[in-house]
Amino acid sequence: MSYLGEIPRSGMSLPPRWRELAPLLQNAIDRMDGWASLDQVLEAIMDDRAQYWPGKDTVLVTQIMHYAAGKTLRFSLVGGRMDEAWQLHDRALAWARTQGCIRAEILGRVGWIREMGPDWRTVGVILRREL
Repeated sequence: MSYLGEIPRSGMSLPPRWRELAPLLQNAIDRMDGWASLDQVLEAIMDDRAQYWPGKDTVLVTQIMHYAAGKTLRFSLVGGRMDEAWQLHDRALAWARTQGCIRAEILGRVGWIREMGPDWRTVGVILRREL
């Protein structure tokens, strides 16, 4: 399946503005060292395993993670303008509270540490190697 090609299921349509905003997500994916393909992201959105937050020139993808300590909203991908990303961030956090999430986390590059405000703290690092 290609993100610009076939729809995952007959009768289902692509998320709003997907064709326009998908390249922004691809840029974020390219910086994440193979975390997922764009097709996998679309599949997760279509299967309701991820949430798609389109803006005018920005897009976020979130996931609800189920940890022993409680539900957590994970910001998985962001592409576009930071000012608009903050607006989408706030909408996603408000929605997460209605879903029973007790915290939020970001899966991203080290540069995000500088971008986030005082409500966010670094709690770990992910290291990766090829096998």
